[in-house]
Order: sequence, then C-alpha cells, then structure tokens
Amino acid sequence: MQALDDLHGRKVDGVSDFGCGAADGYEGLAETKVADRADGGVQQGGAAKREQLFRLAEPSRRPSRQYQPSDIPRRRIDHAVDVSEHYGGNVYGIALSVAACLRGGTRVDVAWTLDPHHAPSFDATDAVAITPGGGRLGSLLGGALDSRLVELATAEPTEARVVPIELDPIEAAAVGAEPGTQIRIVFSPASVLPDAVWEPLLERRPVRLDATVIDGRLADVTIGAVPSSVAFVLDGASLRCDWSPTPTIVVFGGGPMADALGRGAEFVGWNVQRVGGAEHAIGIAPTLSPIDGLVVMGHETEAVGRVLQAALGSRVGYIGSIGPAALQEDRGDWLAYRGVTDTSRIHGPAGFDIGATSPEEVALSVICEMISVRNESAT
Repeated sequence: MQALDDLHGRKVDGVSDFGCGAADGYEGLAETKVADRADGGVQQGGAAKREQLFRLAEPSRRPSRQYQPSDIPRRRIDHAVDVSEHYGGNVYGIALSVAACLRGGTRVDVAWTLDPHHAPSFDATDAVAITPGGGRLGSLLGGALDSRLVELATAEPTEARVVPIELDPIEAAAVGAEPGTQIRIVFSPASVLPDAVWEPLLERRPVRLDATVIDGRLADVTIGAVPSSVAFVLDGASLRCDWSPTPTIVVFGGGPMADALGRGAEFVGWNVQRVGGAEHAIGIAPTLSPIDGLVVMGHETEAVGRVLQAALGSRVGYIGSIGPAALQEDRGDWLAYRGVTDTSRIHGPAGFDIGATSPEEVALSVICEMISVRNESAT
C-alpha cells in the first residue's frame, strides 16, 4: 500500500476551518458547523447531566494524551476539497480532519452509533467529530443528536465510553424510530483511540476496533482483524466495531448517460458524485481510493482530457472513458501531447462489450466493469 507521504500534491498550514489550529500537511477540510443556540450549546442543567452521563466522580482526571507530529500520518492532496462531501458524513469522511486535529495538538472528540439498525435510512458508518468550541464535521443520525453530543463534548471526557441515549419524541421523529428507543453511542476523545486506526481510515480501507467495556468505559482498545462488512457487536464485555468503506463513483459530464450511470451506481449501493465542472472533478480525483471510480463523458476534449490526466495521477481504481472510438482517439492525443503516454488504466470505451445501445445498458456494462476491476485489484 502506498504510504500517505507519497501521495501527490502540495501542503498547506492549518485547518482553522474546523477549529484545529495548525496541523501542517492537511487540506481539504470541511467548514466548521456550530450550533446556533442561546445557551452556547449546553442545555439547562448541563453540568449535572454531564457528570451523570460520564460518571466523572473520580478523584482526578488524567490529561488527554498529546500527540507528537510523528504519531499521525500526513496526507497531501492537490486541491482544496471537502473530503466529507465526497465520502459522506461517515467515519472515512471525518478521518482526515480528526488526524489533522491530533497532529496539531487540538482536542477533538468522535462519536458513532452501535445501533444503526434503529435508523436504517442512515449510513451505518456515519460518525461525527466535535471540537471544544462546538465545531462539527460529519453526521450522525442526520444531526438528530447534535445538541446532546455537543453537551457531552463540553464535559471534556478523558475516556471512551458507551453512552445510552433514549430518544425523545423530536429526536425519534428525525431518526425514524419510536419515542423511547434507546440508541447506544460510542463517544470518545480521538486521542485515546489507537494511533493505527487513522492510516487505514485515511486510505479508506476496512478497519476493526476491538475493546473491553467495563462499566460503560472502553478499555484495551486495539486494531483487530480486517473486516469484510460493517458490524457493531457488544456481547457482554466485548465490543467489536467493523467499518468497511462504500465505493464512490465520480461521474463527469451530463445527459441521459450520466443520469443512467448515477441511478445504476446508487442501485448497487455506491456513493455517487455528479460533477459538471472540470475543476471540481480535478479537485476530487486526489481524494479517491482504489475502490473508487471516475467516469468521463462528453465532447469537450480539453475538459475531459484534464480530468483524465488528474485521474491518472491519483490512486482511483477505475477510470472509465465513455464515447466512440473517435472520441477515445482525441482524448488519447490530448494526453499524449502533454506527455501522458501510459493510459493503460483508462478503460475506453468504458464498459464490457455486451452490445449495449441504451444509456441504461451502457451504465450496466460500466458498473460491471468497475466491479470486475476492483475485485481483480483486491486479489
């Protein structure tokens, strides 16, 4: 696996958008989202409630660990891109910003649910990161629990905990569950999680966390065997959290073909990013991983060529070029004129040769080809 330091691009200094201070080597972080609340993000009686939630009656609180710059891997990307926009508000989408906060010595807490089955309309890998000032990145249950999570963060916990939350009628309606449903949330300072969790998340690889739960506190948190699917299991004192990323397909271009490809990709459960501007697509390309795909279409050779060039310079696993042979030749000539001669990663015309004629049939052939390429790379 290519080391993060080897990724192409330039460095920037600072991630002040998310309230993380200087964290050299990171960019593309999302904007701060702060709750607009008159009480500053803490409900009435918050102090007592926080003490109850976290059972912080111990004689003293140990300070959060201060990470050294070498602890967390750096990542460099070419363009300023909101990574969470492309990967969704899940644990993979927030990993870059959380790692940046840790490198910068800024406190950040993370939270995810152990009961995604209570909210099947949301991504099971959803997670949220919260800074002390109330800045939030990512999404957990559509933001239904944001006020509670900000309140928990205000307590500045020093341990990872399983926090049971009983949904009130408003929260339940937002989640799509019955009032009184209990959802268990893992709420943890990012600094107490294993260092080794961040690199695979940044690389968008499957990750497993194993832990022992004692009186609601997580202990002995370690990286476990690589999972094959998403699962959260709390069996007695044993906790297992398995994350597996969802492929993203970036569709550059418009029209019926792009519409059909988007619908087909959503049908198989992928994240779909429809982009019309070359600069936007070029900015996304460096954030893509070997499980992702980028497909181009259209007659503007200059714009399509630039996007293909960016894709070839990235780690994206599948590059598809839709169009007849004449267009493929024009795009190849454009790349060759600019010194790009190794175009073996480009599948053009994109898709398996199944005699497809309609946009839907072409989309099916492209999706099947991307699945095949991804599985071949995995083996």
